Amino acid sequence: MVDRKIIFYRWMPVNSRPAFVPHAVATALAKKIADDEYAAMLEGKEITTAVHVIAAGSATTPSRFRLLSLRSVDNRPLQWEPGADLAPLPLLDDQYPADVTYVTVWPDYYAAQDSYSDAPRLGRLAHFLIKKENAHVSFDPLYMPDVYERLHDIRGQMRGVQMSLTRPEYMDRTSGILRTFLPAIYGHSAPSVKVEVGMGKYTKRDQYFTPEADEAVFQIAESAHELVDRLIIRGRSRRTNRMETLNMMTERLQETVSLPSSKEASAFPDPDATFKAHDAAYQAFKDRGVLDRATQALLTASR
Repeated sequence: MVDRKIIFYRWMPVNSRPAFVPHAVATALAKKIADDEYAAMLEGKEITTAVHVIAAGSATTPSRFRLLSLRSVDNRPLQWEPGADLAPLPLLDDQYPADVTYVTVWPDYYAAQDSYSDAPRLGRLAHFLIKKENAHVSFDPLYMPDVYERLHDIRGQMRGVQMSLTRPEYMDRTSGILRTFLPAIYGHSAPSVKVEVGMGKYTKRDQYFTPEADEAVFQIAESAHELVDRLIIRGRSRRTNRMETLNMMTERLQETVSLPSSKEASAFPDPDATFKAHDAAYQAFKDRGVLDRATQALLTASR
């Protein structure tokens, strides 16, 4: 069995021309890949993205994708064995070490993926679809319905934040938001950056972040979530006057599942079982009204 978290998103068209229709985009992409197998790949400097259409879907049924991140030759892991030196993995030119996740996109503006520590994120799928299909879509993670309310309850009374960013070059995409916290001295040469900022235990209990730093944290939490791998916020609740800690990575709308292993790779789940888990979690959240409440909280926070 393989443990995974089924994480939910709200997808939205980025612009209206051309309109983003999941099954139409999936159908067009599947045809391109059938004509040219390399159409499934989008090369990057360090990591290449690959996408396969598992099911194109329809106006009433979901579209399903396999999303992979592929390491380039210069960034592939090494192999080792006792009594031997390090050596490159014996791979052919067209073979790649891959991390894979499965993605379901429903027609009613929801999406889900099976997540784990190295899973490629849906921002990668969105970038792929822009480049390959001129299909503009964004995937915003959904949080438990009360998260934004709790987040705004500590606004202006924040005392600490822990943040990590594994790709410092992403700073260029944030219009300076992350530069409030990431030391400029690291530049793009640092392979990863971790920052912890907080008021010391000897500071006054009513001493909080500056308005500029406070605003930067909230912008990251609300609109730059794809850029961070860790975001823990501490602040004093106005409602209870107690310290509140919000781990934005664990407050996501998600379902933890154990899935049967794939026959081809035991470390990864069986694709059919994974998609069934997507559907089961989607239906359960929908029946309980959780998806609607999480969406309403997202839309309210974005205003």
